[in-house]
Amino acid sequence: MIRRAALVGLVLALAGCGSGERGAGDPAEPAATPAPPHVSPDGPVTVLLEDAGGLGVSGEVTLSSAGPERTDVSFAVDGSDGAAFSASIREGSCGALGGVAHDLGAVEGDGATLAADVALETLLSSRHSVVLSAAEGDGVVACAELPYRAG
Repeated sequence: MIRRAALVGLVLALAGCGSGERGAGDPAEPAATPAPPHVSPDGPVTVLLEDAGGLGVSGEVTLSSAGPERTDVSFAVDGSDGAAFSASIREGSCGALGGVAHDLGAVEGDGATLAADVALETLLSSRHSVVLSAAEGDGVVACAELPYRAG
């Protein structure tokens, strides 16, 4: 019986701890729920570049607004072994790539910053992926899906 009273006292003491004081009639604070990811139309937006060709090429891609109709696309590539890749933004997801929406140019070695003549907000308003392809072919080497922000 003494243990139960001590346990109840401990629980009540812990319930009184918190971020602020509450009166006897105040409702309990709701449990914290994670906020949905917020994607700013001005960026920057960083996505993971994942190996898609079995070559072990991965890394990160950061997209930043560089004006009303321009987005800078910065690549940090791991596992490239100095190779050059063709970079593009394609319609669709990495699992269902569509056509090339914006050809970005070449990424050599472990990184580059290229530009797309499109607003970042426009890229995020429909499904797009950033793709690295073999410089001498069409094979997809790595892919990163951009977050989709329904308008």
